[in-house]
Amino acid sequence: MPPAAFVDIADVRHQVGGHREKPILLNFYFAECLPCIAEIPHLNTFAKANTAVDVLAVTFDNAATAKAFIAKRGFAWPVVADAKNYTNTLRVTSYPTFALVSATGKLIAVRGSLSPSGVGDPKDSTLEDWVRTSLQQ
Repeated sequence: MPPAAFVDIADVRHQVGGHREKPILLNFYFAECLPCIAEIPHLNTFAKANTAVDVLAVTFDNAATAKAFIAKRGFAWPVVADAKNYTNTLRVTSYPTFALVSATGKLIAVRGSLSPSGVGDPKDSTLEDWVRTSLQQ
């Protein structure tokens, strides 16, 4: 994974790629993406229950749009806005997209939206299973 440093909309720095203390799960989304919105309860539950994995949402939306999205939708992940260049570099063209990056900076796995049974259902273990299985490989 190409190393990158970001400052999220709360002014917190994040490193992707390179060496880190924990793996990181990236969620690429945009504010008007209906599948992205449907996944929010599941994503929030995942972040609270899986502290061994850092989480970071990345959007091409501007900071004002990202902040309004968080406020309206209750999204609890740190969000990097204005990241069109980064999403283009990674060739992200479908939303939502998840990328799991190891603590050593290696891209482990990529997937699209959660399965239909998991969308919006915080009790579904689809994302958790995918992350756990991917980290074991």
